[in-house]
Amino acid sequence: LGKMLAERFPQLDYFELGAEPSDADLARIAELAANADQLLAAFVVKPAAWHRFGLPPRLRDWLQGLVARRPTVIACLGAPQGLDPLAEAPVQICTFSDVPVSQAALVERLLKS
Repeated sequence: LGKMLAERFPQLDYFELGAEPSDADLARIAELAANADQLLAAFVVKPAAWHRFGLPPRLRDWLQGLVARRPTVIACLGAPQGLDPLAEAPVQICTFSDVPVSQAALVERLLKS
């Protein structure tokens, strides 16, 4: 996804986080996000055992904080339930999958916004 976004949005700053990023990484990205012209938060949400969906609570709370502070485009590459805790985001996109063609469709949709 990062490569596809960078090809179409040359001014892009792209960050990829795992399930347990450091506090320093979250603080650094939040600071950069606060000063960005536009902000896209894209994440993968796949069904887990016992039908649990969504981001880990720490990342969910962090992302909710970003959305509360500034307009953010939210893109869930997977199960649409991942969008539920981020209902305040003005733009929400769900690709229902994180395969390359879904990632490309997300980039194309962003170009039309």
